[in-house]
Amino acid sequence: MFIQIVRIGTISGLLLGGILYGLDILFHKKIYVLLMNVDFIPIFQGKQLPLLVEWSFHLIISFIIVWIYLLLWCRLGNNMKRLYFSVLLGIVAGISYFPLTIVAIKATPAINDFFAIILWFSAHVIYGLSMYLLVKWERGRVSS
Repeated sequence: MFIQIVRIGTISGLLLGGILYGLDILFHKKIYVLLMNVDFIPIFQGKQLPLLVEWSFHLIISFIIVWIYLLLWCRLGNNMKRLYFSVLLGIVAGISYFPLTIVAIKATPAINDFFAIILWFSAHVIYGLSMYLLVKWERGRVSS
């Protein structure tokens, strides 16, 4: 299960980061900065962290979300419930917009920037959908 968590968490996490990076280039909303930002953690304040370290934090969160999803996969029963739950996990992860915006020291989107919020949540829903599709694909591949 560990390899599956790392594989799915990495692919879904990279997809989320890539989407937010692309949207940030298009719309200049600093949503990618928000995703990678850890400057609110006291030991990192005032330090420029390597991109790999910032990505590592992001992917660890993704691994935890995938782990929760995999733990509940069988209990969810049918694929429609699994799909809804994956989207719900994406939305729950998306709620991080508000506390991350409040505690960020770097410039991030305003807490009431409706367009940034829509972009952030849309990308997180796609994250949840990708997690569902990857787990479904892997489970189907293993059982065949």
